[in-house]
Parts: sequence; C-alpha cells; structure tokens
Amino acid sequence: MTRCPYPRGTTACPTGADWV
Repeated sequence: MTRCPYPRGTTACPTGADWV
C-alpha cells in the first residue's frame, strides 16, 4: 500500500492508502 505522511482521512491521500 502507499504510505501517506498526512493524517488519516486527508483528501491529499488516495483511498485505501496506508496512513502512518
């Protein structure tokens, strides 16, 4: 999965991304 450096629920992250 793609890791998102942004907070969970951020629209800047693709759906299904792995939040850190």
